Amino acid sequence: MKKQILLLVMMLLPMAVDAYTGETVINGIRFYLDANYQVAEVRKSNYSGGIVIPEIIEYQGIVYSVKSIGDYAFAGCSGLTSVTIPKSISSMGQWAFSSCNSLTAVHISDLEAWCRIQFYHEYSNPLNEAHHLFMNGTEIKDLVIPNSMTYISAQAFVGCTNLSSVHISDLDAWCKIKFEGEYSNPLRYAQHLFLNDKEITDLVIPNSVTSIGDYAFSRWNGLISVSIPNSVTSIGYDAFGGCSKMTTVNIPSSITSIGSYAFISCI
Repeated sequence: MKKQILLLVMMLLPMAVDAYTGETVINGIRFYLDANYQVAEVRKSNYSGGIVIPEIIEYQGIVYSVKSIGDYAFAGCSGLTSVTIPKSISSMGQWAFSSCNSLTAVHISDLEAWCRIQFYHEYSNPLNEAHHLFMNGTEIKDLVIPNSMTYISAQAFVGCTNLSSVHISDLDAWCKIKFEGEYSNPLRYAQHLFLNDKEITDLVIPNSVTSIGDYAFSRWNGLISVSIPNSVTSIGYDAFGGCSKMTTVNIPSSITSIGSYAFISCI
């Protein structure tokens, strides 16, 4: 009798585990729900209009955190016009937003959360199609980078062509940001860099800086000259690459390493 009861429990157990795992549609969005980790992923469907992805969803009494947008989730959705990305999203899969020809707006509520998202490639980022990034309802044209920002993921600003300027209050903090690639640096599109509301064209690196990170000023065509102090010992990969209007740079004897392509295509 005990063996029969044990067998019955073992037969029912997988059903209990799988009860809340699988795909379902909630408020017009298709999700894959993982009951083991209580996380959800947005899956492929025929989306149109403005889609607001929630930060959390509840299904059959279980609360799931919406953590990712899956491969091809919005690919080919020619009727998609805007998408709201919650701060819970940590990754976007391959081709997630490819061929979304009517997409004109990406909405976020947390800049640092956005900059931490891991994009599989440029076609994973809805900005590549939309070009316009909104934060809390206001389009970001003059981008303010907080001193707390330490990381910007690859492709974070790809296609964000409507940026006009980048505003910072500390060059040391900016030089310490880990940029994961040339499309992570908003200067590629903004071209205008402001330090404490004063535009910089002749860059003077302060003595507090000891290294200039990868991609730190990459593709910034507003840069004319650079003065680097003796406190700096290294210049990162592609740090000034593509700054085509730069005419003058001094490299002090304190520099012991210069990354590949650090000054490529500089005149």
